[in-house]
Amino acid sequence: MPAAANAIATRGTGVPAAISAIAQSQFCTSLQTKASNQNSKLSTLQTTLSTAESKHTSTLQGNWSTAGTKLSGLQAQWQTDRNNEYAKLTSLAKTDAEKAAVTTFETTVNTAITTRETANGAARTTYQNGVLAAASTEATSINTAESTLESTVNGAISTAEASCQSGSSTAASIETTLKSAITAGKQVYQTTTQSARSTYKSAVTTLQNTEKATISQNDTTFENTMQSAITTLKTAFGTA
Repeated sequence: MPAAANAIATRGTGVPAAISAIAQSQFCTSLQTKASNQNSKLSTLQTTLSTAESKHTSTLQGNWSTAGTKLSGLQAQWQTDRNNEYAKLTSLAKTDAEKAAVTTFETTVNTAITTRETANGAARTTYQNGVLAAASTEATSINTAESTLESTVNGAISTAEASCQSGSSTAASIETTLKSAITAGKQVYQTTTQSARSTYKSAVTTLQNTEKATISQNDTTFENTMQSAITTLKTAFGTA
């Protein structure tokens, strides 16, 4: 083979290897930047999760507090209205038996109302504590998933760095492995997060149904007591 042709062949053989070496050098050099970017994204995600968790809890508690204050005001007004009705009944009572019947009616109604309010308050507290516990469990699951994702990403980058140092794989192969590991980690995070949120929603629905059923039963018991008390009062007034 002529010397010129031999030189060209020799140079031609070395070109792909040189390009590969340059590509690997560039990729491996950029790993630190990639690692920094990934860590920045994970840090932002962690902050976002923490902020969302805190906001969710404070919003729940704020809404419950507002509703509780409104209910307390209504209950106070209802008691005032009842007292006015009791006064009217007392003015209608002429005999000792009628007056005693009004007193008994008043005591029975007030006791029934206190019992219902206490029972309903307990049901609301149970619901609220349950929701907060479910929210805490959801947050723990999601935070754990984020920590797992962080470990996966850092582990994948460390593996890529080790491969770069050993020179055992091409840049393309190292990059493919790195991307696959990060993609898989993100998928696990998303799946876990979706599952945690679904579990939370299911728990809240169950708690709502339980609270609703309990309050409904409390209301039924109250209404039965009221009907009995009204019948007894009417009998005392001779209007049953």
